[in-house]
Amino acid sequence: MRFHFIAERDNDSGELGWKDRRIGWNGPYGPSSYARALAHDCLEHFSLSEVSDEIEAHAAIYWGRFQGGGVVNLQSIGAEWYGMAHALMSEHELRMPPRTRKLEDDVEEDISSIIIHGRKTMREEFSYTGNEFGWLSTANQIEKAFRGWFRIGYRKTAKRWARWNYSPAEVSYLFDQLEAEFQKFLPHKREEIFEGAQLTVKITKNGGIYFHLPEWEVY
Repeated sequence: MRFHFIAERDNDSGELGWKDRRIGWNGPYGPSSYARALAHDCLEHFSLSEVSDEIEAHAAIYWGRFQGGGVVNLQSIGAEWYGMAHALMSEHELRMPPRTRKLEDDVEEDISSIIIHGRKTMREEFSYTGNEFGWLSTANQIEKAFRGWFRIGYRKTAKRWARWNYSPAEVSYLFDQLEAEFQKFLPHKREEIFEGAQLTVKITKNGGIYFHLPEWEVY
């Protein structure tokens, strides 16, 4: 696996972060200065162009870090709905998924729990903004599309890691290692990383993680 990033400033905070090269200029995603978010983009996103991609990535979180015993639970996955809500309120669209087959009963039950936590997160967060009821139509929109895209993302994730014969526990461990490496390369922490700098991250089947900047490389 190989991922390419460019150092750009966030439009809202002005903070320098890494922007995945897969992100389009008008998509719902931007640069990040958080190691966990960057590891998430690498290992749990198949695409970074529309809101439905985030739901597929939620399924990847569930398959790997949740089922693999990582520090994540159904409530924390549901908390990610807040970010999707902001994207939808910024005029980004959420496509409806195609028809999908059910997953195992226990996974379907967990999807229902995530939906409950997601709606609860939105209700609580938007109550602080004085928009206690405006969140409802957005929550309904996410819920309508969530289960289908989650099923698609879950199956994609299982197929991706089957190629490397990785279990959820091994993926969860790899995520932790990648997050730790990203901590060393956050642009706002290193003066030598300037706006426009480029970073390549390579991950090998045996668990090797390699970060390459134009002037130096760390193994």
